[in-house]
Amino acid sequence: MNAAENMDVAAQVGIMAVPTVLVFNKGREVQRWMGLTKKDVIKKKVESL
Repeated sequence: MNAAENMDVAAQVGIMAVPTVLVFNKGREVQRWMGLTKKDVIKKKVESL
């Protein structure tokens, strides 16, 4: 989702900086990280869930 185009949703989930990545499982946030993140780091984080 583009936070700039969906500011209401961004505010609801507490996005305060861009980029921010939120991972949800069954409607619940299970992971959050902010700032630039390398692809391999994202992959490892997602695989560890």
